Amino acid sequence: MAGPRPRHTLAECPWSKMGTSTAVPRMGMRLLQTMLVMAVFGKLMVGAAAVPARIRIGGIFTHENKIEEEAFKFAVMYVNEMMPELLPRTRIDYIINRTMLLPEFVGIQAVCHQARSGVVAIIGPGTSSGVKFSNAVCSGLHIPHIAPIATDPTLANPEFFPYLLRMSAPDSVQSRALVDLVTYFGWTHMAILTSSDDYGIHGLVEFQAIAARKKWGIVSVQQFQTGNDVKSVNATSQLKYIVGTGVRVVILNCLAQHATRVLQQAEHLGMTRRGWAWVVTDGVTTKNTTYLTSPVPSYLQGLIGTDPDIAQGTLLREVRQVWENADRGRFPHAGQFEVESNFGQFFDAVLAIAHALDNIFRDGHHIEEEKLDCCEEKRPWKYGKLVLEYLKKVEEDGVMRRLRFSGHGHPNNPSYGIMNLLCSGWKKVGSWSEDTRLIMHNPPVRFMGGADSVVDYVSDLMNRTLRVVTIEEPPFIFYSEKDEHGRPRKGNDRFYGFCKDMLEHFSKHLGFKYEMYMVEDKNFGARDPVTGKWNGMVRDLVVKKADVAAASFTISYEREQDIDFTKPYIDIGLTFVLSNQIEKEDRPFKFLDVFEPNLWLFILLSTLAVSFFISLVNKLSPSGYHGHFVQEEEPTLLAEEEKPAEIKEKKKEMIGMMSLNNALYFAVASLLFQGGDILPKSGPGRITASLWWLVTVIIVATYTANLAAFLTVSRMDTDINSVEDLVSQKLVQYGTVQNSQPLSFFESSSIHTFETMARYMKVHSTLTMSSRDGIEKAREERYAFIWDSAVLDYVVKQPPCNLRTVGRLFGKIGFGFGLQKGSAYTDAFSIAILQARESGYLDKLKEKWYTGECHDQNSATTVTNDKMDVSKLLGVFYIIYVGMAVSVVVLIVEWVVACMMAVDQTDPEAPKTFLEAFRRRLAILERDIEENWFPTLAKRRRKQQEQKNNVKKRSFSRSSSKSGDFKNSRSAGSLKINGNLPDTVIDTSTKV
Repeated sequence: MAGPRPRHTLAECPWSKMGTSTAVPRMGMRLLQTMLVMAVFGKLMVGAAAVPARIRIGGIFTHENKIEEEAFKFAVMYVNEMMPELLPRTRIDYIINRTMLLPEFVGIQAVCHQARSGVVAIIGPGTSSGVKFSNAVCSGLHIPHIAPIATDPTLANPEFFPYLLRMSAPDSVQSRALVDLVTYFGWTHMAILTSSDDYGIHGLVEFQAIAARKKWGIVSVQQFQTGNDVKSVNATSQLKYIVGTGVRVVILNCLAQHATRVLQQAEHLGMTRRGWAWVVTDGVTTKNTTYLTSPVPSYLQGLIGTDPDIAQGTLLREVRQVWENADRGRFPHAGQFEVESNFGQFFDAVLAIAHALDNIFRDGHHIEEEKLDCCEEKRPWKYGKLVLEYLKKVEEDGVMRRLRFSGHGHPNNPSYGIMNLLCSGWKKVGSWSEDTRLIMHNPPVRFMGGADSVVDYVSDLMNRTLRVVTIEEPPFIFYSEKDEHGRPRKGNDRFYGFCKDMLEHFSKHLGFKYEMYMVEDKNFGARDPVTGKWNGMVRDLVVKKADVAAASFTISYEREQDIDFTKPYIDIGLTFVLSNQIEKEDRPFKFLDVFEPNLWLFILLSTLAVSFFISLVNKLSPSGYHGHFVQEEEPTLLAEEEKPAEIKEKKKEMIGMMSLNNALYFAVASLLFQGGDILPKSGPGRITASLWWLVTVIIVATYTANLAAFLTVSRMDTDINSVEDLVSQKLVQYGTVQNSQPLSFFESSSIHTFETMARYMKVHSTLTMSSRDGIEKAREERYAFIWDSAVLDYVVKQPPCNLRTVGRLFGKIGFGFGLQKGSAYTDAFSIAILQARESGYLDKLKEKWYTGECHDQNSATTVTNDKMDVSKLLGVFYIIYVGMAVSVVVLIVEWVVACMMAVDQTDPEAPKTFLEAFRRRLAILERDIEENWFPTLAKRRRKQQEQKNNVKKRSFSRSSSKSGDFKNSRSAGSLKINGNLPDTVIDTSTKV
């Protein structure tokens, strides 16, 4: 919106300047003017009635800082009394709630209290954490919320904070200003110290991201706990850690009250003396903080930081004058605080709300206060969205800057002043904006202790001479008493290799000197299980004979109990080497290893399933060999009274055309790309056969391709391709170095494979005295030597080129430098190692030392012989089984079509309905199943039935003969008593 609209009097209205026309009578002209006046007056009366006389806004403040609260009250007074053209018929009232420094739930309660009071907008609190908790309620109730000084970058997310506007730019912008400031001074090493609240944690996220891209060394990021009680803040442990890193530049991001406490503790550790630089953010540089006394304490003098730029608003001078002359009764701190600070931000927040309301009323909109309750399910404030939209459109003069919000809800074109805290207070020494970037003024910056410059990193190793113990292990350490010309070597010149180059590099950058010597017992270091004492390099560090152990020294938990390790300079794991000349075990059926057993089983089951399915649909389908003859041709032949012998012969031929045996032969022949003598005739059978051919093409092609690769790999290596293979075979022995870290790894592992390997190495005495012995044994015998991958990768490249590394890495660890327990040099070496890794220096060393005459020896890791499993070919099985399902659907369709075509109303013997045709065909199928599907069972049933019939015939014959005899006996005069033959038969044929 452009500013307040000019108000016209009735005389100035354009309508009043209209002249009289000859076409319009004078009386009519007066009537028209009267009507226009009444219309304008009515509109003004309606508008006046729609504008509320009073409207309320809310403010949330902390108990500790009175500046924000007085700025808020002063701004309300200024709008009501000093700007009569703004909201001429409305007076602003306010409701204030005070919370603790970290409000959380208390802040939520404050918002709910103000919502019940009917506020139209809420300003504050001052912290980012407080704003997050407060806005959760404001967004839910649709109450516009303004955060004058909260700068957490996460607040810029409109999805999470839809009703939030901010008067300050996010910390992501400030981070870019800090990056330019650090770049200006040439610093590349620094530590970050922040408070544990949202402001501290999120404030330097962008700074760290840019620093990582610039490859700066942020050696430590520390956080200290905060609370409502500033005196409880204790960052001593974090400060001690920063001191140990060697950096002398600290980026501090916290509130001013916390910063003074932290810097007091830093003074006791000597971190505010000459040579230190503390870079602070806007939470500390706020000018009107009550935590800075005059003169400024010595431990604060020298701070440098960024502060949101000030004194750009056109109202600054006028507001400052009114503030300095304000009534001390109403404003106790009038004139004591500078306007161009947090004071101005809160003032502008009130001013933005006033302009938004004025524009709402001038545009004829009506809003009403509404008392909302957080605890009840109630609609949000219906005017909240309107007020928010007008707030975003505000474009007016302000104190700090012109009031204008960007699309992200914060001021446009933010800029910062570069401030330096001197004994007299803050002094501006530069400026920054996204357009001009960093501009520093001529007066030099004074750092802590009055220094003009600060070196960002100082090593405690400067001018010290360290005793360095080592052990020979190519390519990390080589040892030779004479050079290539036969001349004797002395001192450190006797050593060369990867670790020696690292020591030279660190010596130049950290400023120390060193003396190298070889460990006496030629051991890396292991603890005696009986005495508990260490040997090797670890012992030299424990007894303080050496300051540093520089070699291919494995970092382990057990060793770190008694010595310190740096960060790893190379990441490794365990692997093993085998000779290329180991004889291979002959296996006649190795070609089957291409597929896993489960995959072979799937192929076999699928072959059987296809065979059974094709045979089944041949019997069921009206278009199959079997089904067509039984359901279509045989009834026709019988009706035509063909010779039974010929019908029987033809039936036998058609039924056996695609029997289960023939279908199985067809499926197997298709799998072998040979084809069958008989092909399916039915539609479902052809669909299944076609998809089976597709599946067999994929299976055979996959098998052929993998067989070639499998046999190629088999020519290149043995059957040992992993640790598991090594454990499961008996042809090749395996072992490692006794009293070494790899052996400790096996002995302490709870994994069954590694436990088995540990027992094997002890029982079969396969341990060697040194890695050199193990490597030679692997070259000459059937022996797998297990050792660090970084060493073995170098070994396989050296003549006579008869070794190769095998299998994946396991037991992943790292190499580091060892130091005495509690050494003051550990952090310095760790930082140097991290810098060497990030700068690519260690990669150059690898290119230098990991060279050799042998190439492509590590074939087992470049060409794999992994078996194909079911998961890799699961899709082809989906194809065939889905095809069977489709075939079933086609089979049903064939039955339906056949039944419909069999219906004939004119033929007396044909079925008259579809249902009758279906039943007749179903009856034929039942008879067919009984007679032809299982001929052996049918033959057995017929034989049993014939036997039963014969038994019945014989029984009937016997009963018939007995009946004849009985009749003859009656004719001869036999008697029958009670239906039974008498025991005594009296012959009456002869008379005496």
